[in-house]
Amino acid sequence: MKEKIDKRILKTKSKLKTALLSLLEKQSLSTISVTKLCSTAKVDRNTFYCYYDIPEDLITEILIEHEKQIIDYISQTAPVLNYREMLYRVCDYMYKTKKLYTLLFKNGFDSSYLQRITDASNNRILEIFKRNGNINLSFEELQFVNRYATGGTTLIIQDWVLNGMKETPEQISNKLNGINTFILNHYFNYKPDKKKEFYHLTEANLLIMLILKLF
Repeated sequence: MKEKIDKRILKTKSKLKTALLSLLEKQSLSTISVTKLCSTAKVDRNTFYCYYDIPEDLITEILIEHEKQIIDYISQTAPVLNYREMLYRVCDYMYKTKKLYTLLFKNGFDSSYLQRITDASNNRILEIFKRNGNINLSFEELQFVNRYATGGTTLIIQDWVLNGMKETPEQISNKLNGINTFILNHYFNYKPDKKKEFYHLTEANLLIMLILKLF
């Protein structure tokens, strides 16, 4: 009996989520009322309030579901510790659910969701660096660099989605991997030297030009 009830609940929630995403194609989240949502989903208002308070609660549930799926998807590559492959899996998953992510991004969903996903990927890259005996950095320094890379990765993926995902998942992941690898290698090999200040300044400017050209 409980299984039948659970299936009915899941079906009702699925209808509400489908209706919400359909409405988001035509209007913003803030303008979608519970009445309109329930009418579109053909679900009674009282039933809606059994599970949610406002339409935004549905978005939160959708994000939680997808966050778990995408992190599980990423973790499939954990044993090989391949950073580029992990980035590819994030982008590939989002590309396969392009319509959903475009709607969510355009409606300004909680950006901490994407931050948690990129954290899940980048935290694994710390394992690579920690195992590299040639890198003489403390774990705190590694975390510092990782947070820098995570922030940039998050913004670029967000722009990629909002601009229509014109690059393939492979192309965007290769760009991200190339930029992050360049920055991280530069940081690991950098030794302050006043005689080389001009060199490092020029190198930084070239990197900025490269990023602007790529995007």
